[in-house]
Amino acid sequence: MAKLIHLSDLHFGDPLLSWGLLRSQGQIFSKQSIGLVNHLANQHRHFDPKKKELLIENLVTIDWDIIVITGDLVHLGTKAEFKLARTMLEPLIQKGTVLLTAGNHDRYTPKTLGRIEDTFGDCYPFNQSSPCVFEGPNQWGLIELPMARPSGLWAKGKFSGQFEEYKQLIERRGKKPTLLYGHYPLYHPPGRSERFGHQLWNLENVRALTQLPGIKGYLHGHMHESWAFQPAGTDLWSINAGGSLKDGYWSLQLAEQGIFPSKQPLQF
Repeated sequence: MAKLIHLSDLHFGDPLLSWGLLRSQGQIFSKQSIGLVNHLANQHRHFDPKKKELLIENLVTIDWDIIVITGDLVHLGTKAEFKLARTMLEPLIQKGTVLLTAGNHDRYTPKTLGRIEDTFGDCYPFNQSSPCVFEGPNQWGLIELPMARPSGLWAKGKFSGQFEEYKQLIERRGKKPTLLYGHYPLYHPPGRSERFGHQLWNLENVRALTQLPGIKGYLHGHMHESWAFQPAGTDLWSINAGGSLKDGYWSLQLAEQGIFPSKQPLQF
Protein backbone atom coordinates (compact mmCIF):
# COMPACT_ATOMS: atom_id res chain seq x y z
CA MET A 1 0.00 0.00 0.00
CA ALA A 2 1.02 3.59 -0.63
CA LYS A 3 0.77 6.27 2.06
CA LEU A 4 -0.53 9.76 1.24
CA ILE A 5 -0.51 12.70 3.66
CA HIS A 6 -3.22 15.32 3.10
CA LEU A 7 -2.72 18.85 4.43
CA SER A 8 -4.48 22.13 3.71
CA ASP A 9 -4.85 25.77 4.72
CA LEU A 10 -1.46 26.26 6.37
CA HIS A 11 -1.56 30.05 5.78
CA PHE A 12 2.17 30.69 6.04
CA GLY A 13 3.04 34.30 6.74
CA ASP A 14 2.15 34.98 10.36
CA PRO A 15 5.54 36.58 11.27
CA LEU A 16 5.27 38.82 8.20
CA LEU A 17 1.70 40.06 8.47
CA SER A 18 1.57 43.68 9.60
CA TRP A 19 0.17 47.07 8.69
CA GLY A 20 3.72 48.12 7.90
CA LEU A 21 3.94 45.44 5.21
CA LEU A 22 0.74 46.64 3.53
CA ARG A 23 1.77 50.29 3.82
CA SER A 24 5.13 49.56 2.16
CA GLN A 25 3.29 47.90 -0.74
CA GLY A 26 0.67 50.62 -1.08
CA GLN A 27 -2.04 48.15 -0.04
CA ILE A 28 -3.28 49.82 3.13
CA PHE A 29 -6.75 50.37 1.58
CA SER A 30 -7.28 47.07 -0.21
CA LYS A 31 -8.69 43.57 0.03
CA GLN A 32 -5.38 42.60 1.67
CA SER A 33 -6.10 45.00 4.55
CA ILE A 34 -9.44 43.24 5.10
CA GLY A 35 -7.61 39.90 5.09
CA LEU A 36 -5.15 41.18 7.68
CA VAL A 37 -7.97 42.34 9.96
CA ASN A 38 -9.64 38.94 9.57
CA HIS A 39 -6.41 37.16 10.38
CA LEU A 40 -5.58 39.27 13.42
CA ALA A 41 -9.12 39.20 14.80
CA ASN A 42 -10.12 35.60 14.18
CA GLN A 43 -7.88 33.28 12.26
CA HIS A 44 -4.42 33.68 13.76
CA ARG A 45 -5.32 31.31 16.59
CA HIS A 46 -5.74 28.51 14.03
CA PHE A 47 -2.41 29.10 12.30
CA ASP A 48 0.17 29.19 15.07
CA PRO A 49 3.61 29.37 13.37
CA LYS A 50 5.06 27.02 15.98
CA LYS A 51 2.44 24.39 15.13
CA LYS A 52 3.41 24.59 11.45
CA GLU A 53 7.07 24.18 12.31
CA LEU A 54 6.45 21.17 14.55
CA LEU A 55 4.07 19.59 12.01
CA ILE A 56 6.74 19.77 9.29
CA GLU A 57 9.40 18.43 11.65
CA ASN A 58 7.13 15.46 12.41
CA LEU A 59 6.42 14.74 8.73
CA VAL A 60 10.13 14.77 7.95
CA THR A 61 10.66 11.93 10.43
CA ILE A 62 7.90 9.56 9.25
CA ASP A 63 7.48 7.50 6.07
CA TRP A 64 5.09 8.59 3.32
CA ASP A 65 4.93 8.39 -0.46
CA ILE A 66 3.08 11.59 -1.40
CA ILE A 67 1.98 14.78 0.34
CA VAL A 68 -0.96 16.70 -1.14
CA ILE A 69 -1.54 20.29 0.06
CA THR A 70 -4.91 21.54 -1.13
CA GLY A 71 -4.42 25.29 -1.15
CA ASP A 72 -4.08 28.40 1.00
CA LEU A 73 -0.37 27.98 1.53
CA VAL A 74 -0.20 31.70 2.39
CA HIS A 75 -2.61 34.32 3.68
CA LEU A 76 -2.32 37.51 1.62
CA GLY A 77 -0.47 36.17 -1.42
CA THR A 78 2.64 38.34 -0.98
CA LYS A 79 6.05 37.41 -2.41
CA ALA A 80 7.50 37.35 1.11
CA GLU A 81 4.87 34.88 2.28
CA PHE A 82 5.52 32.53 -0.64
CA LYS A 83 9.25 32.73 0.04
CA LEU A 84 8.60 31.79 3.67
CA ALA A 85 6.30 28.92 2.62
CA ARG A 86 8.98 27.55 0.29
CA THR A 87 11.62 27.75 3.01
CA MET A 88 9.39 25.97 5.51
CA LEU A 89 8.26 23.24 3.10
CA GLU A 90 11.68 22.63 1.55
CA PRO A 91 12.53 19.68 3.85
CA LEU A 92 9.37 17.88 2.69
CA ILE A 93 9.99 18.70 -0.98
CA GLN A 94 13.51 17.29 -0.66
CA LYS A 95 12.20 14.17 1.10
CA GLY A 96 9.54 13.11 -1.42
CA THR A 97 6.72 14.04 -3.78
CA VAL A 98 4.72 17.12 -2.79
CA LEU A 99 1.68 18.04 -4.90
CA LEU A 100 -0.02 21.43 -4.61
CA THR A 101 -3.04 23.35 -5.74
CA ALA A 102 -3.73 27.06 -5.25
CA GLY A 103 -6.32 28.31 -2.79
CA ASN A 104 -8.21 31.59 -2.81
CA HIS A 105 -5.67 33.15 -0.44
CA ASP A 106 -2.82 32.14 -2.77
CA ARG A 107 -4.60 34.11 -5.51
CA TYR A 108 -5.93 36.78 -3.16
CA THR A 109 -5.72 39.69 -5.64
CA PRO A 110 -4.80 39.97 -9.35
CA LYS A 111 -1.25 40.95 -8.33
CA THR A 112 -0.75 37.51 -6.75
CA LEU A 113 -1.29 35.59 -10.02
CA GLY A 114 1.74 33.50 -10.94
CA ARG A 115 3.43 33.66 -7.56
CA ILE A 116 2.66 30.11 -6.47
CA GLU A 117 3.84 28.87 -9.89
CA ASP A 118 7.06 30.89 -9.66
CA THR A 119 7.82 29.68 -6.14
CA PHE A 120 6.76 26.03 -6.49
CA GLY A 121 7.39 25.40 -10.18
CA ASP A 122 9.05 22.07 -9.41
CA CYS A 123 5.97 20.75 -7.61
CA TYR A 124 3.25 19.18 -9.76
CA PRO A 125 1.18 20.50 -11.41
CA PHE A 126 2.98 23.83 -11.76
CA ASN A 127 5.52 22.39 -14.18
CA GLN A 128 2.76 21.17 -16.53
CA SER A 129 1.18 23.14 -19.36
CA SER A 130 -1.99 21.06 -19.73
CA PRO A 131 -4.22 18.79 -17.61
CA CYS A 132 -2.36 15.62 -16.73
CA VAL A 133 -2.19 12.74 -14.29
CA PHE A 134 0.48 12.36 -11.67
CA GLU A 135 1.21 8.64 -11.74
CA GLY A 136 1.63 7.52 -8.17
CA PRO A 137 2.40 4.14 -6.59
CA ASN A 138 0.30 1.03 -7.25
CA GLN A 139 -1.33 2.50 -10.39
CA TRP A 140 -2.93 5.31 -8.40
CA GLY A 141 -3.26 8.55 -10.34
CA LEU A 142 -3.77 12.06 -8.96
CA ILE A 143 -5.37 14.91 -10.90
CA GLU A 144 -5.53 18.53 -9.76
CA LEU A 145 -8.74 20.49 -10.39
CA PRO A 146 -7.74 24.21 -10.61
CA MET A 147 -10.32 26.35 -8.83
CA ALA A 148 -8.79 29.44 -7.21
CA ARG A 149 -8.89 32.93 -8.69
CA PRO A 150 -8.96 36.55 -7.52
CA SER A 151 -12.59 37.30 -6.69
CA GLY A 152 -13.16 40.87 -5.51
CA LEU A 153 -14.14 40.95 -1.85
CA TRP A 154 -15.51 37.41 -1.99
CA ALA A 155 -13.77 34.07 -1.62
CA LYS A 156 -15.67 32.34 -4.44
CA GLY A 157 -13.78 30.02 -6.75
CA LYS A 158 -14.44 28.77 -10.26
CA PHE A 159 -13.15 25.64 -11.97
CA SER A 160 -10.91 27.00 -14.71
CA GLY A 161 -10.38 23.78 -16.67
CA GLN A 162 -12.28 22.50 -19.67
CA PHE A 163 -14.78 19.93 -18.41
CA GLU A 164 -14.49 17.67 -21.49
CA GLU A 165 -10.68 17.67 -21.31
CA TYR A 166 -10.74 16.48 -17.72
CA LYS A 167 -13.50 13.98 -18.41
CA GLN A 168 -11.49 12.41 -21.23
CA LEU A 169 -8.33 12.42 -19.13
CA ILE A 170 -10.12 10.46 -16.40
CA GLU A 171 -11.83 8.08 -18.81
CA ARG A 172 -8.51 7.20 -20.47
CA ARG A 173 -7.37 5.71 -17.17
CA GLY A 174 -10.09 3.08 -17.38
CA LYS A 175 -10.30 1.09 -14.17
CA LYS A 176 -7.11 2.48 -12.63
CA PRO A 177 -7.88 4.18 -9.28
CA THR A 178 -7.76 7.97 -9.32
CA LEU A 179 -7.81 10.75 -6.72
CA LEU A 180 -8.96 14.26 -7.58
CA TYR A 181 -7.91 17.25 -5.53
CA GLY A 182 -8.78 20.95 -5.43
CA HIS A 183 -9.26 23.71 -2.91
CA TYR A 184 -13.04 24.02 -2.62
CA PRO A 185 -15.47 21.46 -1.14
CA LEU A 186 -17.68 19.64 -3.62
CA TYR A 187 -19.61 17.80 -0.91
CA HIS A 188 -20.54 18.71 2.66
CA PRO A 189 -21.40 16.35 5.53
CA PRO A 190 -24.99 16.51 6.82
CA GLY A 191 -25.57 19.72 8.71
CA ARG A 192 -22.61 21.58 7.14
CA SER A 193 -22.89 24.26 4.48
CA GLU A 194 -21.08 27.32 3.10
CA ARG A 195 -22.22 30.88 2.66
CA PHE A 196 -22.75 32.06 -0.92
CA GLY A 197 -19.63 34.23 -1.11
CA HIS A 198 -17.40 31.33 -0.02
CA GLN A 199 -18.48 28.64 -2.50
CA LEU A 200 -17.36 27.30 -5.85
CA TRP A 201 -19.39 28.85 -8.69
CA ASN A 202 -19.79 25.79 -10.93
CA LEU A 203 -19.90 23.18 -8.18
CA GLU A 204 -22.44 20.85 -9.81
CA ASN A 205 -20.45 20.58 -13.06
CA VAL A 206 -17.22 19.80 -11.23
CA ARG A 207 -18.96 17.34 -8.93
CA ALA A 208 -19.89 15.32 -12.02
CA LEU A 209 -16.18 14.60 -12.56
CA THR A 210 -16.01 12.85 -9.18
CA GLN A 211 -18.75 10.45 -10.28
CA LEU A 212 -16.82 9.04 -13.23
CA PRO A 213 -15.57 5.42 -13.09
CA GLY A 214 -12.26 5.00 -11.29
CA ILE A 215 -12.57 8.06 -9.05
CA LYS A 216 -12.04 6.93 -5.47
CA GLY A 217 -11.71 10.22 -3.62
CA TYR A 218 -11.71 13.99 -3.67
CA LEU A 219 -9.30 15.94 -1.42
CA HIS A 220 -9.86 19.61 -0.52
CA GLY A 221 -9.59 22.31 2.12
CA HIS A 222 -11.02 25.85 2.31
CA MET A 223 -13.28 25.24 5.32
CA HIS A 224 -11.09 25.15 8.43
CA GLU A 225 -12.45 21.84 9.62
CA SER A 226 -11.56 18.18 9.17
CA TRP A 227 -13.86 15.50 7.82
CA ALA A 228 -13.83 12.32 5.79
CA PHE A 229 -17.10 10.80 4.65
CA GLN A 230 -18.74 9.03 1.73
CA PRO A 231 -21.56 11.14 0.23
CA ALA A 232 -24.87 9.31 0.00
CA GLY A 233 -25.19 7.12 -3.09
CA THR A 234 -21.46 7.12 -3.87
CA ASP A 235 -18.37 5.02 -3.17
CA LEU A 236 -16.32 8.20 -3.13
CA TRP A 237 -14.39 9.52 -0.14
CA SER A 238 -14.69 13.29 0.32
CA ILE A 239 -11.86 14.44 2.58
CA ASN A 240 -11.32 17.92 4.01
CA ALA A 241 -7.96 18.79 5.59
CA GLY A 242 -8.74 22.47 6.17
CA GLY A 243 -8.34 21.92 9.90
CA SER A 244 -4.82 20.48 9.63
CA LEU A 245 -3.44 22.87 12.26
CA LYS A 246 -6.47 22.62 14.54
CA ASP A 247 -7.91 19.10 14.32
CA GLY A 248 -5.04 17.14 12.77
CA TYR A 249 -4.11 16.03 9.27
CA TRP A 250 -5.19 13.02 7.22
CA SER A 251 -3.15 9.94 6.43
CA LEU A 252 -4.56 7.86 3.56
CA GLN A 253 -3.61 4.30 2.75
CA LEU A 254 -4.05 3.76 -0.99
CA ALA A 255 -4.75 0.07 -1.49
CA GLU A 256 -5.95 -1.94 -4.48
CA GLN A 257 -9.42 -2.14 -2.94
CA GLY A 258 -9.72 1.58 -2.14
CA ILE A 259 -8.85 4.34 0.32
CA PHE A 260 -8.43 3.95 4.05
CA PRO A 261 -8.31 7.42 5.70
CA SER A 262 -7.28 8.04 9.28
CA LYS A 263 -6.95 11.36 11.09
CA GLN A 264 -3.59 11.96 12.72
CA PRO A 265 -3.80 14.15 15.82
CA LEU A 266 -1.28 16.95 16.26
CA GLN A 267 1.40 15.95 18.73
CA PHE A 268 3.02 19.07 20.14
